[in-house]
Amino acid sequence: MKAIIQTTLNQAQLTDIQEPRFSSISIKIKTKYVPLLRYELLKLDGSIPSKLPMIMGYGATGIVTKVGALRSNPLLNQRVLVLHPWGTFQEGIVSDIPPLTIPIIDGVSFTEATALIGGVDLALTLFKLSKKKNR
Repeated sequence: MKAIIQTTLNQAQLTDIQEPRFSSISIKIKTKYVPLLRYELLKLDGSIPSKLPMIMGYGATGIVTKVGALRSNPLLNQRVLVLHPWGTFQEGIVSDIPPLTIPIIDGVSFTEATALIGGVDLALTLFKLSKKKNR
C-alpha cells in the first residue's frame, strides 16, 4: 500500500507501507480524497513540531470496503468522511475509532464532504489570526 510520508523538514515522499492491523473493531476505507491543509504545510516547514517520519493528513473521504466482526455491517460499501490522527495520505485507512467515521449523505459528493475538513481547518486558522491581530 502507498502513503505520503513526511520524512524530514520540508520533505515528503510516496512510500510503500505495510497494511495496518485489522481487528474486530476495525473498518477499512479505500481513500478517495484528502485535503491538503495549512496544518500539513506548517508541519512540513517545521512551524508545528512533528514526530518524524509520519503519514501526512488527518481527514479524508472514501468507501468502506471491510468491517470487523464488532462493527456495523451496514457501513460496508458506504461513502464516509473519516478523521484519522495517524495519517490519511494513504491508499487505504484502517480506523478503530467509530465516532470518527461519518457516513456521507446522498446528494453530497466526496469533494464537498472533503471540503468540510478543510473548512474547519481554515476557520480555526482565521480565528487564531484574528485573535493575534486583536492583541
